Amino acid sequence: MARSTQPNLGRNLAATIKQGFQMMAGRDMPNYTLLFLDPAKNQERGNHKNYVLNHMDIGRSSGCDLQYGDNYSTVSRKHASISLRDGNFILQHNPSAANPTLVNGQPVQSHQLQNGDEIQFSSGGPRVRFNTSAVKTSTMGFTARMAMWSNQALRPYKYGIAALAILLMSTALYTVYSKVNSDRQIAAMEKEKNELAAKQESLERDQQALNDELSAKEKQLKQLEKKNRSQSVEASRLRKEISRISSQVESVREEIKTVTDPALPGSGGANLPSGNVSSGLTDEQASALLPKENIYLIRAVKFDVPYVKDISEKAMFKEVYDEYKILKKGIYAGTGFLADDGKFVTARHIVQSWRYLNPYADFKTVNPTALYLLLMNYLETERGSKVDIIFEATDQSGNTLRFKSSQFRFDDTHDISYVVSIPKQDSNDTLSIKIKSSRGGANNSDWAYINVNQESSITYKPIELKDNLKPGIKLYSLGYSEGMNLQESDKFSAPLFGVTTLARAVQSDNMLYITDRSFTHGNSGGPIFVIVNNRPVVVGIVSSGRDNLGDIVSISQLY
Repeated sequence: MARSTQPNLGRNLAATIKQGFQMMAGRDMPNYTLLFLDPAKNQERGNHKNYVLNHMDIGRSSGCDLQYGDNYSTVSRKHASISLRDGNFILQHNPSAANPTLVNGQPVQSHQLQNGDEIQFSSGGPRVRFNTSAVKTSTMGFTARMAMWSNQALRPYKYGIAALAILLMSTALYTVYSKVNSDRQIAAMEKEKNELAAKQESLERDQQALNDELSAKEKQLKQLEKKNRSQSVEASRLRKEISRISSQVESVREEIKTVTDPALPGSGGANLPSGNVSSGLTDEQASALLPKENIYLIRAVKFDVPYVKDISEKAMFKEVYDEYKILKKGIYAGTGFLADDGKFVTARHIVQSWRYLNPYADFKTVNPTALYLLLMNYLETERGSKVDIIFEATDQSGNTLRFKSSQFRFDDTHDISYVVSIPKQDSNDTLSIKIKSSRGGANNSDWAYINVNQESSITYKPIELKDNLKPGIKLYSLGYSEGMNLQESDKFSAPLFGVTTLARAVQSDNMLYITDRSFTHGNSGGPIFVIVNNRPVVVGIVSSGRDNLGDIVSISQLY
């Protein structure tokens, strides 16, 4: 019997070049994420990797884009491929391969991949999970797009003349782009400098004129006093004039100061000069400078979840539904802070905790809170229901704020859809449900804020400080470590002070990383400070930690 003709889904240089120009131009390109359920070369078990390839070869050959080692002897040199066709990603088994390619346990020759498909290269061979990606390549920086394309799409042609020409062209375009952008920045800085100089000159003229007028009035008053007319109406009028002019002089002096001196962060004035991050302070001095007010202990007090009639069929949900529908203070806790622009800031995993579940967890053994968060995720993702968590936030002075998850602004567009299996209620069968999780998405999306329009002394400057944050700079934290465990029932203590060190300069992902973590659970959502001109400035939000490592989201993510 004749073999059916397979569509030509192989690699195409012309398509690769076209894709490269489209990526450089900022267009969104189809992409997907693979979760490595078993290790591959350069990929450990549990790793995620995002791919933007139109065609990817998989096997043990060194020419494969996804390469496995010789320890997987059942995987052929070129075992299978994943290609883009008509907007869909197609898994194609290599007919020459000695062993099959399986999707969800079933051998396939050609298969249109769906979100959550488990791919296995030979029976008993290595596995990956295919997930559609919410990543938009247009939101990446030019350098990141260029690196991703060249490292993946151009890899098979890296020794070719065509690839070299494209790379040189891309470099030239980037150079032109950088120069134009740099020229614009320099021109803007020069314009601002000239405007400030003109304003300073005008204010100094006003000050001189007021000083001359003040001197003349004082001279007139002295002349009146010499004539023993100090109590006259004219003398009284002159004293009022002198007082008024003196006030004007003082106002002009203060305005000149704001023009000639760098403005403090958050004051809306001139940019901070480089090199002004303080490094010579002792920890005790730094602690004394940090604002202890307006740092809040956040407590989840109630889950607001609609009742679903068939909820008893959905695994163990029935056991936890009644437990959490009533007010229950201290379900979990975190930290937040009130900034001087009226924003109340915390971590997204505090206010949208149901999106931070581990999709690979064993849901038969998780605690009731995690199970209830799974219920919320399921209802929101698969049923389209509105779910909410009600919070109370209190600072050391007893000031209390109340709010809901739905009132916060955050970015969950990079979250990934997963299908998880859970046991049915009173049955040995399992049920597959769809959820969304931040796992495998964007680490720098762990921020959230709500506008409360209250006064605060906590300030931040997201853009100007970024270039000054060098490895080795001290970072200071304030937060409610261990949540309610370290608090008295009738009175809250001050937030705990911590010191750590920046381990790497801020990259394009807008994340700050440390290797000497001084914060723990309960600190999540709290502020990370540096000291600038002897004033504390927030530069980040505590996100997560493991062992000595810590992840901090740059405050610039709020814009």
